[in-house]
Amino acid sequence: MKKALPDKKTEPIWSSEAEMATIGSMMLSERAIEEVRMTVTSRDFYAPYHAEIFRAILFLNKLGRAVDFV
Repeated sequence: MKKALPDKKTEPIWSSEAEMATIGSMMLSERAIEEVRMTVTSRDFYAPYHAEIFRAILFLNKLGRAVDFV
């Protein structure tokens, strides 16, 4: 039996991998934080936990503190 494709009206298209790559680049590079900040907001993340991490990175950066991913 074939699986039905997701209904495009109810199932948003998103990529967990893309969200993680964005966050990962921000954790590794202050320059990436500045570049991402210009185009992405926390509302652009589908996964709420990714949005929370994104906001935390921006908060730490605003305080002048390093992002520690441990």
